[in-house]
This record gives sequence, C-alpha cells and structure tokens, in this order.
Amino acid sequence: LARQAGPAVHAARLTVDLQHSRQQLVFTREEERRRLRRDLHDGLGPQLASLSLKADTARNLVEEDPATAARLLFDVKTQTQDAIGDIRRLVHGLWPPALDQLGLAGALSEQASALSSANGVQIVLAAPEALPSLSAAVEVAAYRIVTEALTNVVRHAG
Repeated sequence: LARQAGPAVHAARLTVDLQHSRQQLVFTREEERRRLRRDLHDGLGPQLASLSLKADTARNLVEEDPATAARLLFDVKTQTQDAIGDIRRLVHGLWPPALDQLGLAGALSEQASALSSANGVQIVLAAPEALPSLSAAVEVAAYRIVTEALTNVVRHAG
C-alpha cells in the first residue's frame, strides 16, 4: 500500500500544480486584455476622436481662414504620428516585432546592442545562432525575461 500511496500523492500534487499554472495563465491573459482595453479606451480612442474633430474643423475653415486650417492640419499630422507611435508600442507590448524579423537570438542581440549604446555599458550576449524551435509563448517569455535582466544589469551597473 505504501508503494502505491507515494506515486498517488505525487500525482495529486502535480495535478494541483497544473491547475494552479492554468489559473495563472488565464489570470495573466485577462490582465493583459484589461491593460490593452484600458490603453485603447483611455489613450488611443480619445486621440483619434480629437484627430477627427480637428480634421472636420480644418475642412470647415479651409476657405475662410486657411492659416488656421493649415495649423490644425499640422496638428492632425503630429497627433497622427503620435497615435502611430502609440499603436506600435501597444503592438510591441503584445509581441515584439524583432522576434518575427530576427528570431529570438537576433532580437536579444539587437536589444543588448541598443542598451549598450544608449547607456555606455558593454553587454556581451552569448547565444547560439540557431536555437531550437520554441512555442510562441515560450519565445516571447524568454525575450521578456532576458530583456528585463539586461535592463536590470544596466540600471544597477552604474
């Protein structure tokens, strides 16, 4: 009976650990969705509404007050560029584009180089050219973990 109890207890612990991991994944995914919804609602939504109003106002003023219309259109262009930057940051937060373009090793190397040049700290990243195939979740997690570690190194190196 004792020989059977040990594996049964171990299996029960593994089951609890698996359930906890699944709950943590769901929680993390929902938190990310909440953050994205908040960023879109509180940031990008009002920004685009403002752009629309300024464009309408510029259109209405183009004949009677071309200087004001031109100023408004310049503001529209500037705000549009800001919105594009915000969208890129949101997308990068979901999935770093460098992973698609360069792969994990290349993206990490690029990040290390950027941190090195921006902070005057020499970072040497030793990684094999070809990494084994990883799932998307593992790849982005590895990228974020190493990026955070590099950021901490730079922060505490000075």
